[in-house]
Amino acid sequence: ATDDLEVTGSHHGQPAHLGFFTVPGLRARWQAELDAAAQARRQEDLIRQPWTFVHPLTR
Repeated sequence: ATDDLEVTGSHHGQPAHLGFFTVPGLRARWQAELDAAAQARRQEDLIRQPWTFVHPLTR
């Protein structure tokens, strides 16, 4: 996936949404990977700070 991003124009220094991902499948897969990464970061936050969710009213 990272190879696809680099090949499709990240080396030009431009964001991928400016037309490099015109194929719906590639764009959908790229968005899915971004969503998965964001979800993983949220899960890590839950694991690192469980008390904020176990006792939300004690803060």
